[in-house]
Amino acid sequence: MGVKLLSYGRCLLIGVGALIFSKINAQITKGLVFDQIRGMTDPSAIAIFQDSRDFLWVGTWGGLFRYDGYEFKHYPAIPYDSSTISGQGVLAIAEDSCSRLWIACNNGLNCYDRRLDRFYQFKHNPMDTTTIVGDDINCMIIDSKQRLWIGTYSRGLCYAWLNKVKTIPAQSPIFYRFVKDKGNNSILNNFVQSIFEDSEGTIWVVTGDGVLNRWDETKHCFQHYPLPAKITQKAGFTELWMEDTRTHNLWFTTRGSGIFAWNKHTQEVKWYSKNQSQRPLSFDIVRHIWRAPDNSLWVGTDGEGLTLIDENKGEIAKYTYQSGNPFSISSDAVYRIFPDRSGNIWLATFNGQLSKLNAYRTAFHLFKSQKGLTRDGVNHKSILSLLQDNKGKLWIGTDGGGVNIFDPSTGKFTYITTTSQPQGLTSNAIICMTQDADGNIWIGTYGGGMMCYHPATGKIDKFTYNPNDSNTVRENHIWTITTDRQQNIWCVTLSGILEYYNPHTRRFIHFDSDPLIPHNYLIAYPTQMLIDSRNWLWITTSEGIIKLDLNKYDFSQPKEKVIFDIYQHIEGKAGTPPSNDIYAIAEDPQGNMWFGTNQGLLFKLDIASMRFEPAITHPDLDNKSIRAMVFDRRGRLWMGTTNGLWQFIPQKKMFIQYDESDGIQGSIFSRALLLLKDGKIAAGGTNGLNLFNPDEVPVNTRAPRVVITGFKIFGQPIRVGISWNGKIILQEAIEETKEISLPHNFNYFTLSFTALDFTNPQKNKYAYILEGFDSEWQYTSAGRREAIYSNLAPGQYVFKVKAANNDGIWSTEPAVIRINILAPWWKRWWVKFLAALLLIGITGSYIYRKSVMARRREEELNALVLQRTQELLEKNNILQEQQARLEEQAEELRRSTENLAETNKLLMEKQRIIMDQTAQLEKSNEKLRLINASKDKFFSIIAHDLRNPFNVLIGLSDIMLRNYDTLPPEKIRRYAEIIYLSAKSGYNLLENLLQWSRSQTGTIAFSPVKIQLISLVEETIDLLAGDAERKKINLSHDIDPHMIVWADESMLLTILRNLVSNAIKFTPEGGKVKISAQLNPDHWVQISVSDTGVGIPQHVIPDLFRIDVSYSTKGTANEPGTGLGLVLCKEFVEKHHGKIWIESKENVGSTFYFTIPTEPF
Repeated sequence: MGVKLLSYGRCLLIGVGALIFSKINAQITKGLVFDQIRGMTDPSAIAIFQDSRDFLWVGTWGGLFRYDGYEFKHYPAIPYDSSTISGQGVLAIAEDSCSRLWIACNNGLNCYDRRLDRFYQFKHNPMDTTTIVGDDINCMIIDSKQRLWIGTYSRGLCYAWLNKVKTIPAQSPIFYRFVKDKGNNSILNNFVQSIFEDSEGTIWVVTGDGVLNRWDETKHCFQHYPLPAKITQKAGFTELWMEDTRTHNLWFTTRGSGIFAWNKHTQEVKWYSKNQSQRPLSFDIVRHIWRAPDNSLWVGTDGEGLTLIDENKGEIAKYTYQSGNPFSISSDAVYRIFPDRSGNIWLATFNGQLSKLNAYRTAFHLFKSQKGLTRDGVNHKSILSLLQDNKGKLWIGTDGGGVNIFDPSTGKFTYITTTSQPQGLTSNAIICMTQDADGNIWIGTYGGGMMCYHPATGKIDKFTYNPNDSNTVRENHIWTITTDRQQNIWCVTLSGILEYYNPHTRRFIHFDSDPLIPHNYLIAYPTQMLIDSRNWLWITTSEGIIKLDLNKYDFSQPKEKVIFDIYQHIEGKAGTPPSNDIYAIAEDPQGNMWFGTNQGLLFKLDIASMRFEPAITHPDLDNKSIRAMVFDRRGRLWMGTTNGLWQFIPQKKMFIQYDESDGIQGSIFSRALLLLKDGKIAAGGTNGLNLFNPDEVPVNTRAPRVVITGFKIFGQPIRVGISWNGKIILQEAIEETKEISLPHNFNYFTLSFTALDFTNPQKNKYAYILEGFDSEWQYTSAGRREAIYSNLAPGQYVFKVKAANNDGIWSTEPAVIRINILAPWWKRWWVKFLAALLLIGITGSYIYRKSVMARRREEELNALVLQRTQELLEKNNILQEQQARLEEQAEELRRSTENLAETNKLLMEKQRIIMDQTAQLEKSNEKLRLINASKDKFFSIIAHDLRNPFNVLIGLSDIMLRNYDTLPPEKIRRYAEIIYLSAKSGYNLLENLLQWSRSQTGTIAFSPVKIQLISLVEETIDLLAGDAERKKINLSHDIDPHMIVWADESMLLTILRNLVSNAIKFTPEGGKVKISAQLNPDHWVQISVSDTGVGIPQHVIPDLFRIDVSYSTKGTANEPGTGLGLVLCKEFVEKHHGKIWIESKENVGSTFYFTIPTEPF
């Protein structure tokens, strides 16, 4: 019931699967690991095939399925629809040299048309002997001569030459039949069980009578070879599947008698059966057999799963379905075993859909935490450290389960914990381990100090911190440990203290850090320690790299002074480490040192030049920590990171990432990474331990083929030949389409794509670009395999997509499709051409009509002109007489007009004089109004503000005259102070009134000169210092001594005095008043007086500089005010062409700003 294809039947498996077959029964793998592939609507996979486009096709009893690595496309048999397959049972699939797929069903033959994504059916016609011999097809192959051979259940055999069929359905294959009734030259039984072509091109046919029929090409007849009756009589079915070209054995499967090999030259038989003691088989109902590249036999049984036979060793491995185990085969009924072009091994199973050998999971053997001490796995999921002892056992340090010891010879584990007898560990958190020359295991722990375990006796020497004992570890957290050539035990604690223990002297030596001493030890958070092939001690830390040349010192002697080399990053200096946060270290086969950082950087120290090379990284390692590194025997660098396990090939600078889908323990690895003596690598992390041979880890080097698999418009899938909104978009299947044209309003579309590499499709990566729209490639993952575009302008575009397989190998040729967005009909060239013709026609018609109308109008006008000319001649005589009379009247009128013009000129002059006088009167009136307002203000000040200080003077002086003899001295002093302040207030008021009066009359002189600003500021401060001291106000300035201004000295002093006086007045006790100045780029000095006073309400600020608005308030010590000072300041500032303004906030303070020029204006 199978299909044999020359293109794949003889192929060697050279992809990822081939690498695992060298050691199938190796103890490290403990068997094969499978992925279960589901998604078909029918679980009965009975045939499987990969076409030339790399699609995978699966035949079931529920129709045909096409698999692209992510989704199954179903092709069912639909009754009365000749474009579908002819039967639901798909028994065989083959492809001819024209890339046409031929599908053998239980009800006829079918040919798949890729271009139209449809099928053509070929059925048996009793009236036409050139049709297939029968519809009950059982098997089918296409041989090397392009003949299609078909075997049926009851109607015999036939073949057709496919290379003579150029086009389908225009031509149909012509079949030649072989049935029982045609004599001995034909087959002797019409039940054809299998058809096979050997390496020599010979066709072999197995029939239901237990006879092997050989086709003789020269005589065009069959020769008959009876198969062993003792085998075939017990078998309900016998099928020939393969040939061993070296031994010339043909291998058969039976359904009841196991498998056997028949030599086509000697006719000797080798039989594997359940009842054969020398060649036992677990189950005798066998569906398929396949020879793997390692020469092992893969046997698919119908009930007992998959059996692997190593004929040389006589070993048999059995794989069955295990409920709850997602990595077992999916069913025990294995109908087909199929290698694809990437080397993946597929199992088509009945009721289990598909299984695929996961070569990566098989290579990365995983030990996970076991419930209870079963000795089959680690006792704690988190692995922190690893060590291989001198007997080959693997010591595993866990984060809570103590030490686990794995014996490769038995595959079993033993455990040492804090509760072990006769002695337990000091801590179950094992951070690091090393072994000395005597075979003792030195263990560093978290919280339990350091221990020395003696494997022979089980005795444990314990070293823990004791503040009263200097000869012990300085800390109980031992973070890294190693043994040097002198058998000293070196360790670094969590806080960064370096120390070593001499087992002979039993003394600890500690190294302290002193940043003032060059080449002294650097204390920092330690990550790893390593002694390289040169006997140099390396310590990586969070603050750099430490190196100590152990060859220079004799550490058996008392502590001597040693010199450390410290390597740290220096910004902008080449040859230094690119980062100080170093986490991992490894030595390559050439002796160069490699380092990994906490940010995912990888870099090398070239030992010859002792220079650090620039860092290398990968986008998926960005800001991920490289926790551990080790080189394998072939110079490949393996890295345990916080983003999976990585392989780096230095020669190619190529990164390969492995994640949980490849079988590794998890995404986060610890420092537990170790190259074992047999070349294998152990790697531990937060979820278990991986053990693998790096040479057996597959590398998928095959560049994937990428295809476009779907096309949608506005989210609706478009099928070939189907109308969408009245238009057929796809004339061919999207996989075959090279160009698509879309109307302008169909420009929201989606293109789906896939890479036809099935090794680990979820790790495939994609990049696409729409040339003419995208400026660069757009990268995406397997989870988003589509590109969406909208609102594209009319034009021509080219869509390209490429893909990378799970190991990062990119496809060599992208899939390409052209997209044409058609312009709307009104923008097409022929529409524009017709529009231009129409416009020309309309314009010409308009011009012609206008010319005709113009000629008619001209003729009418000529006639009218003749008529009017005659009338004008008659009237001309009359007008000449009237003109003479009018000329006389005009002369008289001219003389009168001249007289009137002279009179009008006089009147206009008088009117201008009156208007000028009116304007002057209005200005004078406005000035009088302002003078009256100023006078009112002036008299108000004299009447009110000036009266107050004099009232105080009169009142207090009167009291003092009448009571002088009886008043105490302090009272007299107090009255004198008040009289002084009132007199000074009155003086200041009179001074401002005088200055303002002079400014109003224009008699004040304005004589600007260059002045040192600081002299006027200090004079103002000296003048008002007493007022400030009385209120305990800090009066200060920050004026540049060299600052020069162009100003009238008297006016500027008046401005400063008024502003500073106001600031003191409205600042409470303990406040601050400050004078500042800054030079602006435009040759102006901006002077400010700021205080920490009561502030000014925002609604008052606009009226402070107006003379006609009265605003006066008392200071914080009830000092009087007139409001005249700010008016005066504004006038004096404007005299200097400057400006004055205020910034104030209530209860915070005020700042008065004004500007004064530095040069004459």
